[in-house]
Amino acid sequence: MATDPKSMPHELLDADARLAFDREKWADEVALRSRELKIKEADAPSAWKSPLVVAIFAAAVAALGNAGVSLLNARNETALERVKAEQTLIIEAIKTGGDVDKAAANLKFLVDTKLVTDSQRQTAIHEYLEKNKGSPDLLPSLPAHGASAEEDLYGVIIGGSRDIQIIRNQILRAKAKGFSDVQIYKIKGIYNNVILGPSLADSKKLIDSVKVIDQYSKGAYLINMSKWCYVSAKDSSGITICGN
Repeated sequence: MATDPKSMPHELLDADARLAFDREKWADEVALRSRELKIKEADAPSAWKSPLVVAIFAAAVAALGNAGVSLLNARNETALERVKAEQTLIIEAIKTGGDVDKAAANLKFLVDTKLVTDSQRQTAIHEYLEKNKGSPDLLPSLPAHGASAEEDLYGVIIGGSRDIQIIRNQILRAKAKGFSDVQIYKIKGIYNNVILGPSLADSKKLIDSVKVIDQYSKGAYLINMSKWCYVSAKDSSGITICGN
């Protein structure tokens, strides 16, 4: 009857039998260790349940959220600065001292060279210039840089109202008193009757003379047109619309 090698003393086995025995023994040992490792892994607590790991993970999520908020704020701030810069460029472009053709050319330059990058603003400027190409009175212009107080345009406001009919009636009374050059300016929803003076001194003299027009003109006062009404353009009825 054949004898099981496992039951025989190791030193009594021949070389081949010992080699086979050692291989089988090693395989059994590996299998046993593998089962023990799996049992330990199943019984071990999950690393994600560790308070330390949870705290580290929460901190990482918070840091990521803060980084996202900071990035969003930075983008918004950059966009706001870009809008302000483009607005400044547009204002500077129309400071041509009444030369509306030059102002229009400057605005077109800003659009064509993409110095104004906002697509909606580009379209709005282009459409405005095309619409008013044949109407220079409707194109905007501001006083040029370096103008002195005496070179600025001054005027006298003789009355103001939200009711355009009240303003038109005052113009009729002004004409009856000899003041024919009365212009209507609309600023922040208010219609104002303004008489422009050829100089600062002449405008100051107007303050007293216009008080005879009606009860409203008794409160007439002097204004610097370049500071009171800027970025102006006339509408189809001839009323000057102030952009401020």
